[in-house]
This record gives sequence, structure tokens and C-alpha cells, in this order.
Amino acid sequence: MSLSEEKVKELITLYRKGDLEARDSLVEHNLALVSALAKKFQDRGDLEDLKQVGSIGLIKAIERFDIGRGVKFSTYAVSLIVGEMRQYLRDRGDLIKVGRRLRTRIDNIQKMRANLLQTLKREPTISELAAELKISPEEILLAEEAREKAIFIEETDQFPVVDEKEKCFEEEITDRLFLQAALSRLCGRERQLITMRYFQEKTQQEVALCLGISQTHVSRLERKILQKLKNG
Repeated sequence: MSLSEEKVKELITLYRKGDLEARDSLVEHNLALVSALAKKFQDRGDLEDLKQVGSIGLIKAIERFDIGRGVKFSTYAVSLIVGEMRQYLRDRGDLIKVGRRLRTRIDNIQKMRANLLQTLKREPTISELAAELKISPEEILLAEEAREKAIFIEETDQFPVVDEKEKCFEEEITDRLFLQAALSRLCGRERQLITMRYFQEKTQQEVALCLGISQTHVSRLERKILQKLKNG
């Protein structure tokens, strides 16, 4: 049986006053959430190990959750649970290598998303994330595509050491390849819309004028395209 938000806040308050049983109760009632999220990654790692590291994320969520923000605890917890699972997979080296700059960007986006989720009481938009991180919406879109594909591994001694100039060039090429791969899955009109919205930073109204359609149609198409990219 799930807990009400009021009960969750009550247990968190008790735990922060030293009641460990309150924390254990919260963990027990959210293990089903951890299990469900772990199953999404079970083709990349041991399910029981994923559940264990997911539980660490759950405990971190209990430690850090701001009960005064008005955000559901489960919504906040998901980002930390998934974050721990991804970190576990990165540490194991089960995921595909990307440039260090892109990997750091993905981690920063995840942290900012969790912060804005509590502040805004809703999922932040790409533009809001970009503004807070002082990067372009294009970079957010690229990083999100990489994250959805779980394209990381730890660097090892098998990879040659390069100087900073070579490293930046390699990362730039890697970024461009991922960007091209994402856009290649779109048809001409979809690619044009995404290019105008996220690369040229045009408003939906400006895009509507360029394409000769309504702003409502642009909004609907944009949501559909982003979902298409997310689903791969």
C-alpha cells in the first residue's frame, strides 16, 4: 500500500529528528519503485545489484527531499534512483564511451533537473534547463539523446593519452556524430522544425510563420518529434 504525501512528509520529519524506523518504513514502501526502475536497466546489469544501488538513491532522496516545495516525493526520488543506477553502470564500464565534456554535461543537466523540479513544482523545459546551465538548447537536446541511449563507459588505460587540444577536437567530433545520428532519424520537415527551434532558437510563432502552419500545430509537432527522439 502506497503512502500519502502527508504521511511521507511526516516520516521524513521523524527521521530527521533521529527516528531510523521512519526512514526504514519509507524505504520499504518505495522498494517497488526501485524494483520497477531497475527492470528498465536489467539488460545492462545484474537486477539485484541494480536494486541495491537504486536503494542508495532512494535513501539519498529521503535525506535531501525538501518537504516544503510541494513536489511529490516519488517524482523527486526517481531522478536520484536512476542517477545511482546509471553511475553504477558507468563504473562497471557497461556503457559506450562518449567525450568527457558531454558526460559531465549530462550529469550537470540531471542535477539541475532535480533542483528545478523542486523549485518549479513541475518538469523543467529544455529552455529553462539551458538558461540555468548557460548552454544552448541544442546542447541540452544532444545530451538528452546521449543519456537516453546510456552511451557512457569509464575511460581506462586502453585509451591513449592525448593533449587538451586533441581531446577537445575528439569530443567535438563525437558530439557532432551523436547530433547527426539523432537528426538523421527525422524526416525533412521534422528536422527543419527542430533545427529552427533548438539550433536557431526561434519561437514557436516564428517557426509557424516559416512553415506556414499554426503555432498550435508547431507545438503538437514538436512534442511528437521530441518523443520520437526519446524513444529512439
